[in-house]
Amino acid sequence: MDCPLHDSLLHVHYKGMLLNEERRVFYDTRVDNNDQPLEFGSGEGLVPEGFEMCVRLMLPGEITIVTCPPDYAYDKFPRPANVLEGAHVQWEIELLGFEMPKDWTGLNFKSIMDDAEKIRLTEVEKKAMKQFKGLFDRKPGEIAVAGAEDEEDTDAGENHNNFDKED
Repeated sequence: MDCPLHDSLLHVHYKGMLLNEERRVFYDTRVDNNDQPLEFGSGEGLVPEGFEMCVRLMLPGEITIVTCPPDYAYDKFPRPANVLEGAHVQWEIELLGFEMPKDWTGLNFKSIMDDAEKIRLTEVEKKAMKQFKGLFDRKPGEIAVAGAEDEEDTDAGENHNNFDKED
């Protein structure tokens, strides 16, 4: 299939313009996002409906201009601060590429669970695990200190405060 499917990960550059007298640009991934493309999963509701509907009909490398009335742009979706309510917008969109969703057919349960575990360990989760090392390695009820290295707890259960000592 040449066009993205539902659940595909899409990579696009876009420029959003208001359809007013000035045709003012309100967002450009190449300028406002340091030339980093927008990445989003289709069907997840992360972009306005009209934007996604058009991207799903595009081929990689294609550039298109999409004009949307408010009900397919930002009336039902969080608006950028510089887009007025009820605004008609125009997007210039370039589909850089997309990744198809994983095909799970023909796999046994263990293979599916192994793949799901790999997917679950995203970069964000890995970063959090590194930042809060030790917190994720404890059993429920155990106490860990963020950033502390794992050490054998040789004196578990001992009271370490000095509040009970007499002078």
